[in-house]
Amino acid sequence: MNNNTKLVSIFALLFPLIVVPNPSDYYALPRYIFLLIFSAIAFFLLFRYRYYLSHDSIYNLLFIWISVIIISSIFSTNPLTATIGRTYRHTGTSTYVALSILLVYCSQLIPKQHVSILVKQMILSAVIVAILSILQHFGFNLVPDDSYRVARSYGTLGNPNWLATYLVFIIPASIYFYISEKNRNYYFASVLMFSGLIVSGTRGCLISFVVLFTIISFMYNKQKKMLAYLVTGFMISTLVLLPTNNNIIQKRIGSIPQEITAAARLQDNAGSKRVYIWKETAKIITEYPILGVGLDNLNINMPNNVVMDKAHNIFLEILSTSGIFSFLLYASILLIIIARSRTYPVLFLMIFSYLLQGLFNNDVIMILPLFWIVLGLSLTNMQNDEGMWSTQHPRRAI
Repeated sequence: MNNNTKLVSIFALLFPLIVVPNPSDYYALPRYIFLLIFSAIAFFLLFRYRYYLSHDSIYNLLFIWISVIIISSIFSTNPLTATIGRTYRHTGTSTYVALSILLVYCSQLIPKQHVSILVKQMILSAVIVAILSILQHFGFNLVPDDSYRVARSYGTLGNPNWLATYLVFIIPASIYFYISEKNRNYYFASVLMFSGLIVSGTRGCLISFVVLFTIISFMYNKQKKMLAYLVTGFMISTLVLLPTNNNIIQKRIGSIPQEITAAARLQDNAGSKRVYIWKETAKIITEYPILGVGLDNLNINMPNNVVMDKAHNIFLEILSTSGIFSFLLYASILLIIIARSRTYPVLFLMIFSYLLQGLFNNDVIMILPLFWIVLGLSLTNMQNDEGMWSTQHPRRAI
């Protein structure tokens, strides 16, 4: 494992576990700072060794997209917020610039044979987070608490929805390695992460997982015995957890059919008022179609006099905050990466899972860097062992 892989490996392992008590924010701000520091180091290393990108279309699109969201930020309703992000969010332009550096660093400096090493590091962190979330469910909280938490488990992510987003993103990797390597450790990791997903009580991610596992079952339909073991483990976990903690999980899961029916009828209160949020976001898109309102500048007045600052849909969020051109560029980048990731099923499944749950949830600083690492690794997998970099000097390891 070279130094580049070690550096990203440390980041992938530690980032989900960062919780720093401070007067402002335990969860988002420390990760935002850590991301900026890491991306600055990555940029310095790339610049120091004078690496130059090839003329691959993906990097041209990425550069144009970043330019568009910078312009959107300049002309936004609040340029400062659009740049550094809203408090507790930190998903402004600076974050996406850092994420782009992270993608480039991973796509060009991580050898394709090291992809599985980094993904397995992510699984290790996710298992730790899942165990912490299960302990929280039973009243044993080992994570510093800033007193803003809800009754459901949140792990080290600060919010049950974000915990679920994180776990449903990593679970397919664990399932993949269990099936492909026939390693029981990944079986237990999958069941633990599923248990963490259950105690989060996040309905959108639970629905996403059902869809995801159905797809995995079709992809690996010849591995019926291993799939049966997984289903059995998931069912036992569900049955054990359902009646615990005042039936919180049972109530959440039991409400899913009702919520789906309400959403199909476009009732405003469906999905914890998500349908209402989506309708209001659509109005904002029609008012600001070109550049949007600026990243992290979304403000939706809810019926209960609460202002919602996220669209609860990653695609509507991009459309409303940075405009239609930004959305088309971002969608093009994702489609190219998805097409290339198909040669490595674990990355394809992780990307698909993240985007699927993104229909119901937000992009958050706690998970975005891991997603962008996977995007970068998907491009790494398409390169030869030496990558696509050219340099004025013979290639050397960082």
